[in-house]
Amino acid sequence: MVRELYIVENRIVVTYQPEGWPAGVLTGFVNAAGGFVLEHVISLNPTMLIPMLTAAIEEATNRHYRYIRFGIPRDFPIFKKLEMLALRLNFKFRDADSFQNWYMREL
Repeated sequence: MVRELYIVENRIVVTYQPEGWPAGVLTGFVNAAGGFVLEHVISLNPTMLIPMLTAAIEEATNRHYRYIRFGIPRDFPIFKKLEMLALRLNFKFRDADSFQNWYMREL
């Protein structure tokens, strides 16, 4: 990171709080095509990851987003596990750049 603090505006931050205390956070933005680009998934409890992502898909559907898209850096230590999770949640590999693979699920 070039700077100590990097501020990005116009983002959606969703706190997943199923039972009184936050279990995770999702961040992203809606792009010009009407899709939601997921940037960060932070799960405070590993057992909540799948329920959190399932709730996020449901919320994106309720908001009438056209799709959800996200990238997984190929050098991330658990890349293969995250890729398997994406495929399990009906995301499809769309393309790759020099850094990451991109996955998308039509809604």
